[in-house]
Amino acid sequence: MFLKTCSLLFRILLVCPLALGKQDIFLESSNGSYLRDPVDTTNSQWNPAASFAAVAALLGVAPPSFTDRETSDQVEKLLVPNPFSRPKIVFTLEVEGANEGDFKAPSAASEIANGLRYHAKQTPDASSGDMDKIASLFSSSAGSNERTHEHLAMDCAHDKSLEAYLHGVAELKKGSYIPAAEPMQGELALGGDGSTKTLNLNRTASERQVGFEAACLAKKAESLWPSESPRFITGKLSGLAAVQEEHGPQSEEVTAASQLMVAALQQVFGNAASANDGDMVSQLSLLGKSTDRHTSVGGQEGARRKILQSEENSRDAKIWMSTFMAISVGFFLTVLLLISICCMFDMDVKEDTLLYGNSKKDS
Repeated sequence: MFLKTCSLLFRILLVCPLALGKQDIFLESSNGSYLRDPVDTTNSQWNPAASFAAVAALLGVAPPSFTDRETSDQVEKLLVPNPFSRPKIVFTLEVEGANEGDFKAPSAASEIANGLRYHAKQTPDASSGDMDKIASLFSSSAGSNERTHEHLAMDCAHDKSLEAYLHGVAELKKGSYIPAAEPMQGELALGGDGSTKTLNLNRTASERQVGFEAACLAKKAESLWPSESPRFITGKLSGLAAVQEEHGPQSEEVTAASQLMVAALQQVFGNAASANDGDMVSQLSLLGKSTDRHTSVGGQEGARRKILQSEENSRDAKIWMSTFMAISVGFFLTVLLLISICCMFDMDVKEDTLLYGNSKKDS
């Protein structure tokens, strides 16, 4: 009985998303008019539904889930009552694998939001499903032909100009980028915390991924310019989670990757806020990762990937087996048909044969 109970608890810890947690940071420029001045910037508990309700209110759409009194009070303390004015751009970005030690508010939040007005809130739920519903409501609501929902895809892998952006991001952390013979395969040296941390983009796929995401994010910031029609921009980064999974949550590579991502986010939100002159509100969601669960079972994301890979391999094996069986049966039936035809040519014409063939024997 005891072993069964332990096994059940282990499975719950493996799949439970609440173990991850989430930190939400709302940002706008200092001359913006949509966020209240924060009373304090410490990690305060935040209802998960309040983030979705706040984004929905900024977009001018009804929140997809019910809003209770607690959620309404939290949104009211966050947003300035301004029913006749909406920001031109609402930008939401999720960062998977954000380690609490590197992204813990207020230190990381104040660094990312350097010179900006911001609120940092801690939530126990890492769910992001409602944001997709908000995007759907935003695109299908009245006047949707004048609204655009854009997904910030990290599709810059073949962009030869990325290294220039990587130089700029590294300089924010008092570091440098040493290029290699091949583009985007050099070494980053970051010294923001007093000690130099290195990230070799040619060493592992995860380090290369987080380098691409940082440079691509800095390049994508150039597209966050104001427009006449409202824009809802969403994005997701998973490079940090990949580095944690490959090297472990306490490794030097994770520390360097976290510093690089903080610098990239600082550059993005700073440049975007300046370009939009107070007409943009951003929400940054930092999804943490359970250290104990990572070291014991490889993390929820790692387990999910292994399961998906196992299912894909099983599906491929079934396809090959079905193809082999179909070819084998077809070959066997073809051989039988040829043998039958040969046997028919060698048959003697007898009275019984003509009788079953509806023919009459000549007399």
